Amino acid sequence: MYSISLLPYEYKIHNLKAKKKNIGLLLATGIMGVLFLAYTILSVYASGKTAELNGIRAEYAAVEAQIEKMGDIKIFYDEVGVLSKEVTAAAGSNPDWSLLISSIGNSVPESVILRSMKFNYQGSSGECVILGTGKDHGAVSGWLKKLGDTEGIGEINCKFSSLSGNYDSVEFELSFLILQGPGYKIPLEVR
Repeated sequence: MYSISLLPYEYKIHNLKAKKKNIGLLLATGIMGVLFLAYTILSVYASGKTAELNGIRAEYAAVEAQIEKMGDIKIFYDEVGVLSKEVTAAAGSNPDWSLLISSIGNSVPESVILRSMKFNYQGSSGECVILGTGKDHGAVSGWLKKLGDTEGIGEINCKFSSLSGNYDSVEFELSFLILQGPGYKIPLEVR
């Protein structure tokens, strides 16, 4: 069967244009709805971020006020800095005594006994004199070689080394220069 339309051709075109117009209006309305929804979502998001920004600005103002109140702390901090520089200058370039003395003590073998250690350090130089007893000359010279590797001491001079009265040990006296050290280090808690 054939479809026969008795309407004039102009009416058909007019109806087709009306349908296209209605579809176009429907699409435009849908697009406008989507855009309005996007605008609403962005407005809510922006107002949330604006409130967050205002909160951060209020926090910043509170912190600034606290910093202004803490002006005295800055004065004390600066004073501590000045005093620490004075302490460092007053201490000079002393060696690290605990490290130096423990290094000397740790270098002593069982065959050598130290009877006394005298330190004299003034300004930027010093000397250490050690009196001791060793099993024999070999033990003392072996210790002197090991002592020479100790950090913080200069050239070692053996003032005397002789057999004791009963000839079963060697008595010795030696001296060496104490080298400059890093000076006094302020503990980190103070800074």
